[in-house]
Amino acid sequence: MTTIVRFAPSPTGFLHIGGARTALINWAFAKKTGGKFLLRIEDTDYTRSDDSYIKSILNTLNWLGIDYNNSIIYQSNNQKLHKQMAEKLLQMNLAYWCSCPIKQNDYNHSNNEKHRYHCKGSGLNQALRIKTPTEGLISFYDIKRGNISINANEIDDFIILRANGVPIYQFCAPIDDHNMKITHIIRGDDHITNTFAQIVVYKALNLEPPAFAHIPLIHALNGEKLSKRHGAIDTVSYQSMGILAEPLKKYLLSLGFTDSKTQSLNDIIKNFDITKINLSPVKLDIRKLMNINHEYIKSMKITTLITELNNFCIQKSGCSLPSLAIKRIELGNQGLRERSDNLNDILQNAKFYLSNQIKPSIEDMQKFFDPNAAQVLHKLLKNLSEWTENGIKLTLNELKNLNISKKNGMQSLRIALTGTMQSPSIIEVAIALGKKECLQRISNILKTSPSTK
Repeated sequence: MTTIVRFAPSPTGFLHIGGARTALINWAFAKKTGGKFLLRIEDTDYTRSDDSYIKSILNTLNWLGIDYNNSIIYQSNNQKLHKQMAEKLLQMNLAYWCSCPIKQNDYNHSNNEKHRYHCKGSGLNQALRIKTPTEGLISFYDIKRGNISINANEIDDFIILRANGVPIYQFCAPIDDHNMKITHIIRGDDHITNTFAQIVVYKALNLEPPAFAHIPLIHALNGEKLSKRHGAIDTVSYQSMGILAEPLKKYLLSLGFTDSKTQSLNDIIKNFDITKINLSPVKLDIRKLMNINHEYIKSMKITTLITELNNFCIQKSGCSLPSLAIKRIELGNQGLRERSDNLNDILQNAKFYLSNQIKPSIEDMQKFFDPNAAQVLHKLLKNLSEWTENGIKLTLNELKNLNISKKNGMQSLRIALTGTMQSPSIIEVAIALGKKECLQRISNILKTSPSTK
């Protein structure tokens, strides 16, 4: 039997980081088992669904490299079938029309007032409810947790068709999963309650339920449910930070698996076993994610890094990197990699490569810039015949013979070339900028220095 799993996001917002993890786990499960990974957009909530969110979700999945089999399935396109199944239950006396007010989370309440079959309606401007069992247990088998059950009297006769005739998610999902021949449903453990309601639908329609696996949700470091006050919660925000897709995939797939922290992405997929996931809530550690991203940046081929940076710039500003900036970043990439956890860091640390306008702070000028050392350096560097790392080093060493400390010379050169004291190796920077630009920047800063006016 071919394994078939699905990811079924609702287009009511950007893809949550937990949703991205669920998609990745299903995707990895399909890859490991040689099965299929399908995508279904659950867009039956017309009041909240938005085409812009569908586009964003698809773009995010594409960015993460989560490829899916077959065409996208839109749940709203199956509405005719959903209504036919609802009519079938009505004809079988397993559903009834109801004009009672709709309660939030109608299918399950913590109080003792359960909605049971007592309404008699015609269907005109009324909702359709499914009859749920009143005795015994409602159960299903979870791959990791084993048998899970609740008393049948804990579930209401929940609505399957709204009064406007639109089927609800709890009814649509089991029907669609059956038609898609889904063999395994892997989703967050916040869906366990939904699963009980959906088991009622499976049994009422005499459909065989798939296997279930409910995975622990992502929490904040303090153990609280992840929310905006803990930082970014949607995947788009991580992309906007400059996190790369591959390290994010590796990090999310490692959450909950104790033996995958040091594995490569390919090995994680090769060794993927859903039964080995820990049931404790996993905690999102942005610092660990940044460390993984940092190591990935350090190991990237320069051509790949430039491509990622260029795409990042287009995403952020709509403009690609200028060719001169690309050349400089290529020459000075080692120092930038060492100092950067993400693509945004690289661009921030490379400001002096992106622009020739250098504006150091007054404080740095007063504290670190020595006009005399800069003037001498300008003369020595101008006479340098070979613009090489060794040649620039020898020039800096010459300063002591002219009663100028090498430290003052390097600090002044750093301020002149980068406008800041926080930069990669100044020799690497000088090589990347080239002789002409270095001399020009030293001349420019000398013109603005109060001591040389």
